Amino acid sequence: MNEPLTADALLSHLKTAVLGRQTDAYQRIPSTQDAALNRGRSARSSPDGCLFTAESQTRGRGRQNSAWQSPPGVNLLFSVVLEPRARVARPALFTLAMANAVRSAASHAASLPLLLKWPNDVMLEEGKLCGVLTETYARGKKRGWVVGAGVNVNADLSDLPPGAASLKDAAGFEFNRAELLADILARLEETYSDLQRGEHERLLASTRRHSATLGQPVSAELNGRPFHGVAIDIDDEGALLARGETGAVRRIAAPF
Repeated sequence: MNEPLTADALLSHLKTAVLGRQTDAYQRIPSTQDAALNRGRSARSSPDGCLFTAESQTRGRGRQNSAWQSPPGVNLLFSVVLEPRARVARPALFTLAMANAVRSAASHAASLPLLLKWPNDVMLEEGKLCGVLTETYARGKKRGWVVGAGVNVNADLSDLPPGAASLKDAAGFEFNRAELLADILARLEETYSDLQRGEHERLLASTRRHSATLGQPVSAELNGRPFHGVAIDIDDEGALLARGETGAVRRIAAPF
């Protein structure tokens, strides 16, 4: 079941019109995120939908330049270029779009309940199954985004960092990674199309419904001062709303 993740293997399962139709699949690369950003900055025509996958990364990273560790050949490590033709007023929602796509596709494949930890993680019970990283680039007057994800699919827990989760470990069987990635891309493309039409209600409703953060204590630094409160909602731009100890509601902006 755990076959090599190649462009041809993905194409045999792909149902999208744009995302993944051009795929660069690597055995080993420093970072799919960097490769995708470089393509966006240097492309002569729109790279919208270009996908970069790797069986292993030497400098994989997550938010705040944290290292993303993954054993080779068992997980999903990928980045996709989004350069929308229509202006997207809420690009911060791209992170939530990818997290929702991973959550729904993985939950469907494994028949397991998965939740979203704001702003960019997919959780399996208390373990982190997936992390999402969104970064932006410019090419002349064009602006685009690269949304990357690392999903622990067929890894053994003993090969993952503490606090991580694995689909195989939880479900008890291995997954076809090309099939799973194709489903993630199909779900992401549907939301991407919504966002280009200015429609974000379905994405936000799904995020709220499957949130592991709402109702939980949160801490942040706001205007240089520590803030402690309870998460109560996610606004239309993907920011977290939290009620502080004084009862006042504060907005915690969603990072890319």
